[in-house]
Amino acid sequence: MHCYVQTKVCSLIIDSGSCVNVYSTTLVSKLNLCNVKHAKPYRLQWLNDSCVNVEVPVSIVKYVDEVLCDVVPIKVSHILLGRPWQYDRKANS
Repeated sequence: MHCYVQTKVCSLIIDSGSCVNVYSTTLVSKLNLCNVKHAKPYRLQWLNDSCVNVEVPVSIVKYVDEVLCDVVPIKVSHILLGRPWQYDRKANS
């Protein structure tokens, strides 16, 4: 599906099988998004380096949300929202 970040159209995947919320490094660099220091840094199991976080508004039609995501080098999509987002927003109910 597609969503808006700032005024740009971005690709978005909502995956209940994923344990993370991530933004692609490409999206962050192209939109000059600012990193946010994570209160409790951690390492993602499938990455060698610990990652940074970014929090930006995402809009899908009339739904607008601000999601804190890890920034990782993914190519399949600009944004991947997994179980943490679904749980926080009660999207499974």
